[in-house]
Parts: sequence; structure tokens; C-alpha cells
Amino acid sequence: MTTQGALARAAAALASSAMARVSRLALQTREVGRSASAMAASSASRKVASFTRGYSGYLSNNPRRGRLDFGRLENYENALYGLMGVNTVVFASWQVVSPTFMLKHFACSTEAIRNFRPHTLLTSMFSQFDFGHFAVNMLGLYFWGRDIGQLLGGRRLLALYLAGGLAGTVVQVGLDYANQREYKWGQPRERYCLGASGAVNAIVTLNILLFPKSTVLLYFFIPVPAALLGGFFLARDFSGLFDGNSGTSHAGHLGGAAAGLLYWLMRFRRFY
Repeated sequence: MTTQGALARAAAALASSAMARVSRLALQTREVGRSASAMAASSASRKVASFTRGYSGYLSNNPRRGRLDFGRLENYENALYGLMGVNTVVFASWQVVSPTFMLKHFACSTEAIRNFRPHTLLTSMFSQFDFGHFAVNMLGLYFWGRDIGQLLGGRRLLALYLAGGLAGTVVQVGLDYANQREYKWGQPRERYCLGASGAVNAIVTLNILLFPKSTVLLYFFIPVPAALLGGFFLARDFSGLFDGNSGTSHAGHLGGAAAGLLYWLMRFRRFY
């Protein structure tokens, strides 16, 4: 009996020890779970804080910049390809429709404003009759517009295009009007403003301001920092303002760039 009692007590002690170990293991597991939950919550908080500090902080943690779906707007491709489609239709119209009609309704000038054709402020930003002008603008719209469209969505891409195009046209026509008023020798030559350059410049400028350290392939094979490329084009357009014989709308380019800068200041400057 004594031996059996001792064995029973030993078995009970072993069982008690095992139960104690199981309890300690359960407590340790619970503490690990709490610690993991706290770490996860802390990590999530850091991510949220990074996002709320602005697009710059958030995008730096996402190497595929510009490929963010904020779920706020419809597919940007509808807007991007729609803009390119309208430009293509107007370019084709220049090849088959009377140039007099196209110049009257798809080019803006001081004469157009004086004769109550304000629709040219809109139509001129989709109008290119030269293939080189058309091709360069559409390439710029496609490659730069994709990043902005993926980031902001279709409606804001469209709004930025229209704002840049309108700003470029107004600045160029306004400058032409000021020059005509000060022209002292006869009647100055009427200048016509047309093309998507102002609209595209707004998109390019916003892209460069958002991603100044990104690399751009100039002429498809020369890597150039985006900020440097933007500075070069701005300097070229500023110098072109003083070239009276230039057929390029340098003021329109700068007006479009100003629209992109204004958009950045209004929506993104506080994040930097």
C-alpha cells in the first residue's frame, strides 16, 4: 500500500507539473500573440501616418509609382484614349476639310475673339495640322498622361488637360493682343494659336513636380533627370518669348506649365 501510495503521489505530481507547464506555455503564447498584434497595429499606424504625410511619403514605399488605385475615379484610360482620339479626329479633319473652315473654327486668335468665336478657346487645344506637331504632342500625352491618370484618375486628367490648354491659349492670345496694341508700323500679322502643347505641358509639369528625381528617356534612349529636362524646356520657352520670328507658341507652353504648377500648389504642395 505504501508503495502504491507513493506511485500515486508521484503520478499526481507529474500531472500537476505537466499542467503547470501547459499553463505557462499558454500564457507565453498569449503574450506572443498580444505582442504580434501590437506590432501589427504599430506597423499599420506607421503606414497610415506615412500616407497622411502626403503622396511623396506614400509613393516612396511603392516602387511602382503612379500605379495606385485610389478608388475615387473611373478608369483613366477612357479619358486618356478619348483625348488622343479627339486630337486624331481633328488632325484628320485638317487633311480633308477646307483649311479656311478649320482655321476659322479650330484655331484661336485675337481676330476670333473679336468676332465672337469663343469656342476656339476649346477647339484649338485639340487642333494640329502638321504631323510632327501632332505626333510629339500625342507621344507626350500618352507617356506622361499615363502616370498622372493612374495617380489622379480620368476626370482629373481631363480637367488638367482642359485647364492647361485653356491657360496656354489665353496667355498666348493675350500676349498677341498686347503686342498688337503697341505695334506702331502698320497692321501686325495675325497669329493663330492651336495645338495640344499647352495642355500637355500642364500634365508634364505636374508629373515632374511630383517625381523630380525620376529618369526620362530623351529621344527614347538618353536618360535625363526629369527636373533637369523640365528646366531645359522652361528656359527654352522663356528665351523663345523674345524671338519675334518664331512660329512656336512659347507663351502658350509657359501658360500650360503654369497651370500644372498651380494644380501642384493647390493639391500637393502641403505634402512636401
